This record gives sequence, C-alpha cells and structure tokens, in this order.
Amino acid sequence: MFGNLKIGTKFIGFTVLVVVISVSVTTFATLYYMKSDLTVQAQTSLDARLALFWDYLRAKGGSETDSFRIEDEKLMIGSYTVNGNYELVDKIKSEVEHAGQSMKRATDKVESGVKLSCEAGSALEKVIHATSGLQEMVQQIASASVALHGMSTTLQALAGRFRLE
Repeated sequence: MFGNLKIGTKFIGFTVLVVVISVSVTTFATLYYMKSDLTVQAQTSLDARLALFWDYLRAKGGSETDSFRIEDEKLMIGSYTVNGNYELVDKIKSEVEHAGQSMKRATDKVESGVKLSCEAGSALEKVIHATSGLQEMVQQIASASVALHGMSTTLQALAGRFRLE
C-alpha cells in the first residue's frame, strides 16, 4: 500500500505517527499521575478531618477514657450529648462541603486534561490530513515530472532529426 510512496512522504507519515503516539502516552500518563495524586490528597485530607472530628468530639465529652453510652435514650460521650445537638453535625457538614469542593476541583483538573488531550488529538488529525494532501501533491508532482521527462526525451529526438550540420 505504501510501497509506491517516496521516502520523504514515508518519513513525514512516520514522524506524524510518532508524535501522535508520544502525545497520547504523555497525556494518559499525566492524567493517571494527576488522578493518583489527587486521590492521595483527598484520602489524607479525609483522614485529617476525621481525626480532628474525633478529637473535637472527645474534647466536648471530657477525658480520653470516656466512651460512648446511652442515657435516657440519648447518645452521650462523657457529659456531652451527641444526639439532638447540631453543633457537630454543622461542623461535619462544613468539612464535607470543603472535601466535596476539593474533589470538584480535582475533577475539573482531570476534565481539563482530557479536553487538552482531545484538542491535541484534533490538531494531530489536522496534521495527518495535511500530510495526506501533501502526499497527493507529491504524487502529482512526480507524475508531472515523469510526463515532462517523456516530453523532453521526445523533443530531444525531434531536435536530433532536424539538426543542421
């Protein structure tokens, strides 16, 4: 299929293929790294917030040795009533909203990377299309050169017949 192409055209096609593969691999590696990094950040953030929550809950309840118990149908830790008290719930909501916003930002970054990858793919498709057009032009020039060579040979033969000595 590509046997009748000139070496320059083959080289251009090969170069485009190498660029497409390189951009694709780099994009996927970058997106994978971003996802891994953001997952670690989210887990670290969640662990820190949960530790803060438990510290906050224990601080409200009294000593470290206090444990959860039920008194008069209320969940207690030390002297602190957990149920019916929205202070901790509001604090948890605030923390969860913050974590959600962090995850949204991470998702936006990944979506941005995917968009850039698609744009790079579109640009490479344009390069491939332009290369195909170039290939056609090179073939037309080669055909024209062959035709011109044939005419030149014919003209030389004719000139040889009419040569005056």
